[in-house]
Amino acid sequence: MTRSTGCLGAPPHHAGRLMRAAAMGWVLAWPLPCLAGPSQSGALLLQQPFGARPFAMGQAYAALGDDIFAMSYNPASLSRLKQSQAAANFTQSIADSKMGYLGLASPLNPSQALGLAVKYMDLGTGDIFNSNGSTIRTVQAQRDYMIQFGYAARFQAGSGNFHLGASAKALNSVIAQDMRATAYGADVGAIYERPWLAGTASAAASLLNAGPGIRYSGGVASDSSADRLPLTSRFAAGYSHNVFGSDDVSLGLELDHAVHDSLLTAAVGVEYDYHRLCALRFGYRSGQDLGGLTMGLGLRLKDMSIDYGIGLLQTFDSVQQMSLTYRFEIPGIRYDRAGPPSPIESMAKEIETAIKAGRLFDASAGRDRLLEFFPTSMEGAFFSRRLEQEVEAILSQGPLSQRLEYAQGLQQFEQRQWQKALESLEVAGSREPDNDEIAKYLARAKKRVDEQNLQLRLRTQARIGTLFELANQAFEGKDYDRANRILDAILRLGPYQPAKSLKRRIAEARTRRVLAPAAVEPPRRAAPATAPQPTSPEDIQKADYLFRESIRAYGEGRLDEALSNLKRARQLDPANTLIRNFLESVEKELKQQSAPGRP
Repeated sequence: MTRSTGCLGAPPHHAGRLMRAAAMGWVLAWPLPCLAGPSQSGALLLQQPFGARPFAMGQAYAALGDDIFAMSYNPASLSRLKQSQAAANFTQSIADSKMGYLGLASPLNPSQALGLAVKYMDLGTGDIFNSNGSTIRTVQAQRDYMIQFGYAARFQAGSGNFHLGASAKALNSVIAQDMRATAYGADVGAIYERPWLAGTASAAASLLNAGPGIRYSGGVASDSSADRLPLTSRFAAGYSHNVFGSDDVSLGLELDHAVHDSLLTAAVGVEYDYHRLCALRFGYRSGQDLGGLTMGLGLRLKDMSIDYGIGLLQTFDSVQQMSLTYRFEIPGIRYDRAGPPSPIESMAKEIETAIKAGRLFDASAGRDRLLEFFPTSMEGAFFSRRLEQEVEAILSQGPLSQRLEYAQGLQQFEQRQWQKALESLEVAGSREPDNDEIAKYLARAKKRVDEQNLQLRLRTQARIGTLFELANQAFEGKDYDRANRILDAILRLGPYQPAKSLKRRIAEARTRRVLAPAAVEPPRRAAPATAPQPTSPEDIQKADYLFRESIRAYGEGRLDEALSNLKRARQLDPANTLIRNFLESVEKELKQQSAPGRP
């Protein structure tokens, strides 16, 4: 559109303010080809990317696309659809600019598909000024709507597939509420894909936005000439490869040529798809002055996909896209069942393959992973029964089975009996020295045993510290018999030099007491005047016995038994500070062990 040199009678220094406000999208939208040089094309909405997944991959999507959003990049992608899809997309750009998308696409049969999309763009508001520079009114800067209809077909071509597609679109654009235009355009595209290096390679080409141009009328645009549509030729390559039997890695390369603007743009994108459950994406697109790095995440929940993409700008701002896609099937349509399996199907296939290969540990790990993501699935319960049957079939043979210890080790591993599992797997490994699965889980059992032993050592050290503090309290209270019993319990746990030193001090104190003149013996324990007194010497004796038993149980790690004995002892002898302090220490340790995240 040829820009007017005046605006409602504005002088030269105000001339074009309305047009600049109205054409705000030239500065704010993503990508911004005009920033690389003077743009010769109009119809800004036709240049915008839609779909958080392709956006996060730098828009290098013409050869990789297999969803409804791919129609915007290459209409031939429609014939890759395996299910019907409904999708929505929202874009938050810089300043007030926003874009949205609604789409519906479906296969007609395994080799043909149709797609329909509606897009909009709102560039916020702009001001109209009078000749004095005062604002007359605020108007919508630009608001565009577009509808696109596409068709694609797939043909067998040697060992690969050839996809051809075309789409038609109609655009309605309004600038500053007064200048209006309608334009029509078309896209055509092709994709060839075939197996290559244990993956799938594809090459694509498309021509986008072919049409007669767009001309605004009304307001200050009444005498304007037509702008050409942003005709773009696109060449792309893609490669997808399965890794680990369940994940997919995809790489896309693309070169775009904006014909009328003589602008070349290169893009690269990569996606790692984990079990078709979640995906991580990165992309880079050159030739954009505001920055070209993009990234995003994807999450798939059964038939629903949620995707997010963000583009980082050199202006410390960002463009963000969010997409929702719902997959469904329409009765009467024959769908291509050779498409990628669902996450649960992929996991189930792995488990089944592992069971048939006799790799029951791998099958058990796959079952656990399936139940982690789909806890109520029928497949999880089915494979749990299958594994139980496989293990029972081995165990029923008794010593005659060469895999007896293997099956026992699996049961012990699942029950987290790491030491027993380690011993069983060592025997199983000696019988099957070339079995990499046994070696892998034997190493894991060893690691678990080492971790368990470390935790045991740490807990033992903590208990020795608790008992030594009690022994010190008894020593300070001149209760030497009780202090000695506690120190004996400590030394049964292992050598501890402070305990031996305290024993010597007790022996020395006893010797001094025998040699010293008779003196009034201090009370056995200090108790507040208001503390309840034991009812009888028999209660004190019973409490002392329970205290000794609690020390033994505590040293052996039987904390619940120690706690029970200490509670009974405290009821019998409530004035005994050692019993009270020990009870508090055991309760604290039990509370720490039951805290979330504790082993």
